[in-house]
Parts: sequence; structure tokens; C-alpha cells
Amino acid sequence: MEHMSRNRVILISVVVGVLGIVVGVLIGYFSRGASSGEFADFLSEGHAWVAEALRDEIRADNIRDNLRYLTSGPHLAGTPESKAYADWVLQKWREQGLDDAYVTDYNILLSYPDRESPSYIALLDGSGTERFRTAVFEKAVDAETEEWLSSIVQPFNAYSAPGTVEVGAGPH
Repeated sequence: MEHMSRNRVILISVVVGVLGIVVGVLIGYFSRGASSGEFADFLSEGHAWVAEALRDEIRADNIRDNLRYLTSGPHLAGTPESKAYADWVLQKWREQGLDDAYVTDYNILLSYPDRESPSYIALLDGSGTERFRTAVFEKAVDAETEEWLSSIVQPFNAYSAPGTVEVGAGPH
């Protein structure tokens, strides 16, 4: 008797599962709806117009010049350099016809690198003697590279508090 009721429970579970899948598929199929008439025509015309407008306005020279300018220097969030880039993009957008373009100021709560006391990682042996230290800045190979490297922001973790972290050796 117990074996028969167990088979019945399994059969009912399978039937309910199959019915659930069928109902889900039917609901999904019929809830999509169809684009019809005027609305479908509007969508297809809109897409063609947008694609054509983009093709007419995009120029490889503009992309190259914009990327060259936007990557010409560091633009760390919350710095005057970053604000200058944002203002430049805003001006470009307004020149290109965006009538509601604006820059929103935010209070940037990041830890910034200190050039006078740069961050580094050092490996110490058991007695505390420094065995390895990461380079803070790359070495310049010529005067032009030195000028360029001096404008680069050194590596740092913007989302951590400033300070010194020491980690002991783990289990061996």
C-alpha cells in the first residue's frame, strides 16, 4: 500500500511539473505581443533615421582627435584635470547639438596618492629586513619620457584608508 501511494505521489508530481512548464511556455509566448501597424512602422523608420544620422556624422578623424586629447594626461576623479576633461566633453556635446547637457559635481571621497610619501610593497624576511621593494615610478630613458612619466599617477588603492599594512607569515 505504501509503495502504491509513493508511486502516485511521483506521478502527480511529474504531471504537475509538466503542466507548469506548458503553462509557462504558453504565457511567455502569448505575452510577447506583436508590433503592429503604425507603431511598428515608427520603429523601423526611427532606426533607419538614427543609423543614417550616425553614419553621416561619425568621422574617423574626430574619433582619433578626441581619443588623443582624452588620453593625453591623467584624469583622476575629483582633480582639476578631471574637471577640465569633463568641461571639454560638455562643450563638445553642446557644439554637437545636445541642448540639455550638464556636469554634476560630486564630493569624491577617495584616498589620493601622496607624491612625497609614495605607496610601495615590500617583502620582509623573518628578522624584518627588507628583501624586495616595488618600484614606485618607472625609470625614464630620456628627457621626454621623464616629463611624461612625471604626470602619471603612481599606483595606489583609492578605496582604502591611508596607512601602513603589515602582514605576518602564514602557516607553512
